[in-house]
Amino acid sequence: MGSKSGVDGTLDVTLTGAAGNVTPTPYLSPDGRVVPVVSGMGVLFSDGFGGSAVDTAVRWDVLDGGLGANPTLHGKTLTQSAIGSGVAMGTGGNVAANTALSVSASALTVTMGTTASAELWLLGQQAFAGTEDLTVILSKSAALAANSIWAGLVEVDPVTLIPIYNANTPSYTQGSACPFYFTNAGGVELGMTAATTAFASVAVEDSSSVAQIGSVGTAIAALTTTSEFLVEFHAEDIITSNATIDSASAKGTTVSRVSSQCPNDGKVYKLLLRFRNIGTPGGSTTVTIQRLIVVDSQELRVEVASGRGDSNGQKAVAVNVANASLGVRCSITNFAGVTPSRITTGASGVVTAAAGHVLYSYDLYNTQASVRFLQIYNKATAGVPGTDTPVKMIPIPATSRAALTTDIGWYNFATGMSWAITTDAPGATAGATGDVVGTLGYA
Repeated sequence: MGSKSGVDGTLDVTLTGAAGNVTPTPYLSPDGRVVPVVSGMGVLFSDGFGGSAVDTAVRWDVLDGGLGANPTLHGKTLTQSAIGSGVAMGTGGNVAANTALSVSASALTVTMGTTASAELWLLGQQAFAGTEDLTVILSKSAALAANSIWAGLVEVDPVTLIPIYNANTPSYTQGSACPFYFTNAGGVELGMTAATTAFASVAVEDSSSVAQIGSVGTAIAALTTTSEFLVEFHAEDIITSNATIDSASAKGTTVSRVSSQCPNDGKVYKLLLRFRNIGTPGGSTTVTIQRLIVVDSQELRVEVASGRGDSNGQKAVAVNVANASLGVRCSITNFAGVTPSRITTGASGVVTAAAGHVLYSYDLYNTQASVRFLQIYNKATAGVPGTDTPVKMIPIPATSRAALTTDIGWYNFATGMSWAITTDAPGATAGATGDVVGTLGYA
């Protein structure tokens, strides 16, 4: 994947693999076997911006003014309509010495300047097909509505690997003065408003005249703080989420998702960084990018306990629970040695006055028209709502049953086990006799 053809139809560059995106040389394993290196951990493209300049040999094409200001690319003549009306910030063509770009300390710095409608592209030289995830780690010096920073995948011609122009040239709401030139594209726009934490997923499909923008997401911190964005490309949607770098905390819950106009997944794509001034900025914003990485469907792996997990409901694994009103039951319904304790009368009572027991099950029914709570206490006498502190609270919906049986058990009741019915979750207000009836099982 990613072969590039020359104008004469011959193959002039082969771009595959991970580091440097060139086919790596096989290496010898410790036992002497030749091990071919194809890709590291599913990485399709990666740049941590080492060295002192943008890597234009195998990673990036630098396009001053956007594609419209560059009539040729790698010796290939563009046949599609000109893209963009941006003012070239360099000399045009595939140049590395762009005055807006600098690389140092493992970071790329882009100085956006104050020229109205100026545009700059960094177009990756690796081509992709299929489902990818893009991670971008960046920060910006200011939040100006006149700055548009877009990172994503754009469709390219499968032979020339040049982005294909969309004759319909759609605009979209967030950057109303910023045309969206592509036949198929999807990604995230950062900094399109003065809000310091705003970002949004943007997509267009098959030369549509409408580029669709998802709901605006909210970053965990202002973008003046280095932040990590994950853009997940799927056939059915594009989801962009944000996380604090170098932290095991969960991702932010306010994400941006777009499901209409998602790019055609049967096309070929390249990574694009697009910097554009919409109108005349009030100052020059500096964008610092520490790393970009494209991986092959990384998050198709299920991660339950890792800090890389998130609480985004769009990516939750659905579970259909039969007889949900009865609570969750495991397959074991009887345990040798489990003693039942019935709740039939009274608003409080004692399960057992002996120490060292564990609660294994409950089967309860709320006779009232509003929710009731069964509070469980670590004490040998009946619980007193508002005085005793419960160690477990079981909510029972109005005129409904709540039941659970487990072979794990809850809590070691070192003193004893008792209960009380309350009308509130904290356990401060006592309920009435007969509000809840049922059975507790302990051993």
